[in-house]
Amino acid sequence: MICEGRFIFGVGLGYRDEEYEAFGIRPRERVARFVEALQVIKRLWSEEEVTHHGRFFHLTRARMVLKPVQTPHPPIWFAANNDGAVERSARMADAWVINPHAKLSILEHQMALYRKTLREVGKRLPAELPMIKELYVAPDRQTAIRECRPFLEAKYQAYASWGQDKALPKEDSFDLAFEELLQDRFIIGNPDDCVRELRRYIDALGVNCFIFRIQWPGMEQTKVLRTIKLLAERVMPALQR
Repeated sequence: MICEGRFIFGVGLGYRDEEYEAFGIRPRERVARFVEALQVIKRLWSEEEVTHHGRFFHLTRARMVLKPVQTPHPPIWFAANNDGAVERSARMADAWVINPHAKLSILEHQMALYRKTLREVGKRLPAELPMIKELYVAPDRQTAIRECRPFLEAKYQAYASWGQDKALPKEDSFDLAFEELLQDRFIIGNPDDCVRELRRYIDALGVNCFIFRIQWPGMEQTKVLRTIKLLAERVMPALQR
């Protein structure tokens, strides 16, 4: 209601044992709980009255008085890293949010799997194919790498220590030297570099909606603003052409 229907409901399964523990959730039940929760949410959005007695949730004649502006409900976007989650997003969601971590070769395999699963369940390819990407733009590539490295490297070292690698396809890992981690994974460089790299994903996967991560913990705001300025003035116009 606040955004007059310009709303996207984004969901993901999660991966950290500490997060499940905080909510009293057993990790082995996470997929079943996730699926049932989404079924209940969809019903509450679209039905006048809901009675549901499932494995995890029990509702008797529950009603949502304030219905979404979008009908039957807001678009649901799934974040998915591994093959099983990609297939689940094709079956249950309105779009798969392509993860920012995997290399293009892995994503090409997963996009083929996504399209195959859509066909199997009788769904068309969504109008929007969103993708998250780590992006940093500077006047030249050397400056871009030098400036963003301390922050991006620390972030992915933390991811590795938290075990997010476990959510990735088995052939991928974050436990790499930064120079290797950077290759075919992040969008970092001068404006021309960034345009060229983004076009690879557009051409190979059909991506038409990018969600950029352009600031990491500790980075100075002036550098973030410069990235935004170069993105707006040099990168986006070239992609739109």
